[in-house]
Amino acid sequence: MDSPIRDYYNGKSILITGGTGFIGKVLCEKLLRSCPGVDNIFVLLRPRNDKTAQQRLQEDILDSKVFTLNNNGLNHSKIVAVSGDVSTAGLGLSDEDRDRLISEVSVVFHSAASVKFHGPLNDFIVQNVCGTQAVMQLCSKMTKLEVCFVISYLRWVDNVNGVAGALMLGALGIARTMEVNCDAKADLIPVDMIANSLVVIGWHSGTHPNDKKQVIHLTSGVENPVTWGKFLDYSRVAAVKAPSIRMVRPLAKNPTSYRGPLGRINHVITKYVSHILFAYFVDAIITLLGYKRIMVKVTNKMHRAFTVLEHFTNKEWVFHNTNYYEIHDKLSEEDQKLYFSDIRRLIIVVKHQTSLNKHSTLLIVA
Repeated sequence: MDSPIRDYYNGKSILITGGTGFIGKVLCEKLLRSCPGVDNIFVLLRPRNDKTAQQRLQEDILDSKVFTLNNNGLNHSKIVAVSGDVSTAGLGLSDEDRDRLISEVSVVFHSAASVKFHGPLNDFIVQNVCGTQAVMQLCSKMTKLEVCFVISYLRWVDNVNGVAGALMLGALGIARTMEVNCDAKADLIPVDMIANSLVVIGWHSGTHPNDKKQVIHLTSGVENPVTWGKFLDYSRVAAVKAPSIRMVRPLAKNPTSYRGPLGRINHVITKYVSHILFAYFVDAIITLLGYKRIMVKVTNKMHRAFTVLEHFTNKEWVFHNTNYYEIHDKLSEEDQKLYFSDIRRLIIVVKHQTSLNKHSTLLIVA
């Protein structure tokens, strides 16, 4: 069937920054799979750890599960690594790469940013503010530019940090307590819906120049809210149905918000007894068995991550999706299916997967 969005990207070249990030990888795959007529997808990659931009493209993007789980003969040659760094002057581009981007790129998705919440402020300014400025300066010279979209987010990850890590540690029986307002809205969205919406927004901005939206939100907290308590309960139920062979002890009970001094005391006691003391006890046993100590290290890392996460699990924000719905509801039936991103129809399912050497937590749309 006809797809106006797919047709729009035919023959166009795209620049993506932050391509090794969670959103960036999924966006690359979605564009390549759903828009096979796209010309090139340039990905700005910073060489590091003695790896070139091309090596990072292969190892961090093309060899990631986003691509390997659903390859289906995608033409990887259309994804072009561009050596650069948003934190350096002129994005660190060579003259040749700069000239090529200026003459070929029509659509820009700027996703590169630091998502850390602790560190020197100057580093964040260089990466998130000056980096964006450098991308805008490059865009101002592009002869075919139709769309430039800056992606702003709090914390999108595909590793053990953030929400996924908290759920995984809970499913393994390691995490027993954290500061959570179980009545607060979690405002979570699967990453593929974000990638779909970005492709949609790019099409709309390029084909409706007189109706460009300056700010577009896509959140679940207003139209389709799920509280932290409900979300954690989903995770616990999933962990009970599919227990991990790496579980170190039984799961904690269903999450409950303890308010006031009593709740704080209960949290602190559980943290020191059931987290820290338990970690030293486990390490003592595995040391006697001749293995390397690990539990104290894991627990300390967990507590550092929870310190950051607890700011978001105890507060909630209100964002409205009006601008996005004005775009989405005018899409063709084919494009609404191909680029599914209707938060109003979102059903959150948490699934735990386990193997001999790995445990993963998935947020799925049902």
